[in-house]
Amino acid sequence: MARLQWGQKTPGHLVFLIDQSTSMNVKDANGKTRAEKVVEAVQSAVIDCVNGCISGTNVKNRFFLTIIGYGGEPTPTVTTIKEDWAKNLIPELQAIKSNGGTFIPAEACGWTPMAEAFDLAKECLEGWLEACQEKVDDGSYLGIPAPVIINITDGEPCDGSTTAKDRAATSAKELLSLCGSDGNVTLFNLHISDEGVEIVFPGDKNVLSGCPEGEFLYDLSSDMSDEMADAAKVRGIEGVCAGSKCMAVNAKGATITTLISFGSGSGMTNH
Repeated sequence: MARLQWGQKTPGHLVFLIDQSTSMNVKDANGKTRAEKVVEAVQSAVIDCVNGCISGTNVKNRFFLTIIGYGGEPTPTVTTIKEDWAKNLIPELQAIKSNGGTFIPAEACGWTPMAEAFDLAKECLEGWLEACQEKVDDGSYLGIPAPVIINITDGEPCDGSTTAKDRAATSAKELLSLCGSDGNVTLFNLHISDEGVEIVFPGDKNVLSGCPEGEFLYDLSSDMSDEMADAAKVRGIEGVCAGSKCMAVNAKGATITTLISFGSGSGMTNH
């Protein structure tokens, strides 16, 4: 099924899940933490998406943005950092352009409660899909594009319990079961690391052997369509085909920015 392009009559929903655990405070050779690199990449992607809503002096609400952070200690915490329509993001983004700064805190403390982050995303999107369906029923909307979720982490689920991974897997699969008019949600999982070989959009789980984070995220990631694979190739991402997983492991530097940009922009075009 062809994906609906985000528009005023078919608005998309873009969700970022950002790992804010202690390990995200690890610095690279240039002194920049993983948290800071992720914040910069996400903010850049959001700016690109917002710019895609601007036509002259007219701003079209083509998408709704939700950003969720997960970390915290001694109690794992999941927080909605930002949620708003594209048009309403412009004043804050303009202020950041003039004065510097970010609209996402580069925090890094505590556990990695990934299950709870998936659960909050599911709750958020269930409400969104229900509200959009009412708009479709009354003729205000023409359809509901499947939401796009981008989960960015540097490790595996961890919250002090022995069930963190199992619960995260269950929660992710429940999230993946949600669907819009054009199919199920798209879930990208981006694992970042300063070590190891980068593996981007793998088509075979065997290539992740020896990488526990990758093996775990593989089954929780959406499959790429033909259109998405073609779009990835246009962006210079090689070795991608239909059925490749929407995920990466050991992503570094420019790859982090490229993949977040690709994932967040997937609804702005009709692939």
